[in-house]
Amino acid sequence: AAWSSEDYARRFARLHNHIRKGDCYQGNLTFPVHAQWSGDPLAAFDALTERQPVKYGALIALGDPLVLSRSPELFFEVDAEGIIETHPMKGTAPRGATTAEDKRLKAFLLNDEKNQA
Repeated sequence: AAWSSEDYARRFARLHNHIRKGDCYQGNLTFPVHAQWSGDPLAAFDALTERQPVKYGALIALGDPLVLSRSPELFFEVDAEGIIETHPMKGTAPRGATTAEDKRLKAFLLNDEKNQA
């Protein structure tokens, strides 16, 4: 169910309280949206591209569903040979070449403030 204005204001204030107390330094306050839309997906993508000048965007037609994305961060990229390269935002690290390197990378993730957020 959608949030009322009062629900949103209460949750927004609660998040800000956690930030002020130092429980976290950022938060993503999201809520479900259910809507119906009809129209040309490419026209919608083009309109969003004009209004949202971000570095990355995609219109992926998989039949059903259709994915339309606009983001300042790259999630994944497919090259000419069809190879997918992923770029997770945070909270991940590559595997190390050795067990010792894996332990070092794990410790970094556990102690890095951005990756804990």
